[in-house]
Amino acid sequence: MLRLFVLSTFLATAMVLAGAAAVAQQTATPNQPSGPARETPSQFYVRYRSAALNASSLDEVMKFWQKSLVAEFTHAPPDQRVDLAGFKRMCSMVSDVSVVSVSVASDGSIATMKLTGKAADGKKMSGTTSLVLEDGGWKLGAPEDWQEQNPN
Repeated sequence: MLRLFVLSTFLATAMVLAGAAAVAQQTATPNQPSGPARETPSQFYVRYRSAALNASSLDEVMKFWQKSLVAEFTHAPPDQRVDLAGFKRMCSMVSDVSVVSVSVASDGSIATMKLTGKAADGKKMSGTTSLVLEDGGWKLGAPEDWQEQNPN
């Protein structure tokens, strides 16, 4: 009988520890989907730029935006929204865009990216953008901000 008590106590302890380990593993990476299919912020951004420049509708572009940006855009009066041609013109104002660095928040829900590119006149540009983790994937969290680089 003592043996049965020790065995049941051991099994109960093992189950509690296994459950605690599972909870710890789930909470160690909040808001981050698991698996090899998840894109890095850089991969997402490169895919976004390509899709934006090749889109045949604004809906194709807005799929890359976080929900609050989509809502802000769609709730604006139609005469205050940019059309697809205008959006593509804005995107193409900076070419040869590359990601210089990515900083991801400790909880993994926000990524801030530093970018470089070239203006139409050939001047070097530096930019920033932020991504948010939403519905299991990265989304553009704010419009890109571009500035001419200092010649230093």
